Amino acid sequence: MSVFFCLFFIFTLPLEETAIRKEYTVLSGIIIIFTFIFALINFFMFAFKIGGSYMTNDQIMYYGMYDNRLWGLYNANTNSMLCDVSIILSLGFILDSGHRIKTKVFCFANAVFEFICLLLTGSRAALYTLYVTVALIIFLWVV
Repeated sequence: MSVFFCLFFIFTLPLEETAIRKEYTVLSGIIIIFTFIFALINFFMFAFKIGGSYMTNDQIMYYGMYDNRLWGLYNANTNSMLCDVSIILSLGFILDSGHRIKTKVFCFANAVFEFICLLLTGSRAALYTLYVTVALIIFLWVV
């Protein structure tokens, strides 16, 4: 994902600010929607106690709830970092004055839902990363 963002940034440099803003808004919206869908599926797996494991290339892979962590469809740490990205992008949509109220309400609901999923993953590193990032956003917003 970071390579994609770097390539996206390099190719948008010659564009005007409004075009760049529109492209970032579209890209952020796509990421928020897809992470919301994955979080719904993961939360569904948690609510209905769907979980298990399977073998691939001599490794055990887990899905659903396993070992008191929400693995969902993929690794719990990957899941938690995607929740972080979605929460931060949703926070950006909420703080931006150019979006409609419906978008802001959806982004707020998404941020709360993703935070619940983040807590269920049990990933401390992603939780600390979120706290530091939100603190920086608040600090930069105030200053």
